[in-house]
Amino acid sequence: MEPMNRPLRPRSLLAALVLGAVLVAPGAAPVARADEGAAAGPPELTPRVLEAVHRGLEYLKESQREDGAWDCNIGFKINDTYKVTTYGGRHPGVTALAGTAFLAGGHLPGRGPYGDALNRAVDYILSAVDDKGYITENHTRMYSHAFATLFLAEVYGSSLDRKRNEKVRDALSKAVQFILGAQNDQGGWRYEALAVDSDMSITVCQVMALRAARNKGVSVPQKSIDAAVEYVLLSAVTDGGRNGFRWGDGGMRRGAFKYQYREKNQIGTRASLALTAAAMTTLFGAGLYDDRAIQSWAQDHGIARYAPGRDRTPTIEDMATYILEEYDDHARGYGNHYFWFYGHYYASQAMYIAGGRSWEKYYPLVRDHLLRRQDPDGSWEVRDVGRTFGTAVACVILQVPARYLPVLDQR
Repeated sequence: MEPMNRPLRPRSLLAALVLGAVLVAPGAAPVARADEGAAAGPPELTPRVLEAVHRGLEYLKESQREDGAWDCNIGFKINDTYKVTTYGGRHPGVTALAGTAFLAGGHLPGRGPYGDALNRAVDYILSAVDDKGYITENHTRMYSHAFATLFLAEVYGSSLDRKRNEKVRDALSKAVQFILGAQNDQGGWRYEALAVDSDMSITVCQVMALRAARNKGVSVPQKSIDAAVEYVLLSAVTDGGRNGFRWGDGGMRRGAFKYQYREKNQIGTRASLALTAAAMTTLFGAGLYDDRAIQSWAQDHGIARYAPGRDRTPTIEDMATYILEEYDDHARGYGNHYFWFYGHYYASQAMYIAGGRSWEKYYPLVRDHLLRRQDPDGSWEVRDVGRTFGTAVACVILQVPARYLPVLDQR
């Protein structure tokens, strides 16, 4: 089985443009053409959603620096707080997320109302790649590197400038090699390269960047993905009920995934909506789309806890149900916190790929939350981190149903 080698169908961004299936209206998210043979647009993209996205993208366009970067508070997580180390500095990761927000609406470098913004964003990211392939500035870490690598993969091949595409390809290859070299013995990643331990929130970023790069023809060893999948599955909570332990916004019960897998000492780790969404997205990114594939993978790769007669691997329904059950508590506790935005950046992707009733129940919740909280200037504020991050992530979430990002087009 080679789960990451599945080819993209021609519903991806570039194929859709070649086939003439979309029309980009000036300053707005693309909508389906009404002429003969064109499918209707996704029903989730209502006029109100499209207007909110348009205002958000305009905010991003106006707040971009001349050098192509976006500013944001740079720092790191401490439990559920954020320690700012640089206020308003150029941020490669947030710049990548802002660029991805434009790509999520079908906008392309060098073309349309946001073509110049995307070109400049690409140029800034390229300037932030060091000689080792690490994409960093102002001491940003592996989170930012992964988002920047993902952006380069998603944008690669979309420019009309051949030399620009070649530069993107070279930088993407180097960035991928850096990710592969930073993977640790646990099979995951941490804030810094080659840390001894791993965590789910960093691991998902790297796997999605690798998936996107592999979609574009960059070599990614299957063993690296397999190691990450094993780490994720070892982090699953497989018992049927709560074990009495709660931390922050999540409970330890079946369907959940932990922040860190620790073979002996579980004290201090936790489960949450965001971590479960990250794990679910990682499994999909590795090409494991259904329960049978997950269970077979675990047994084929000799994970002892999932051997016949022992634990059953979590099902897609287990994971989706956990996310839905935790939604209200998570929103009450973290409505404008980066936990909410980061969590739903992945939950929106995971629930969309899961589809069915889970997606139908989920999307209105996150959509209405974002529409209520958008500020008059079109932005979304995120406590301690800043508006650029919040606006970029909100626009990506709202545009997931448009399915323009190739990384969403996995099945």
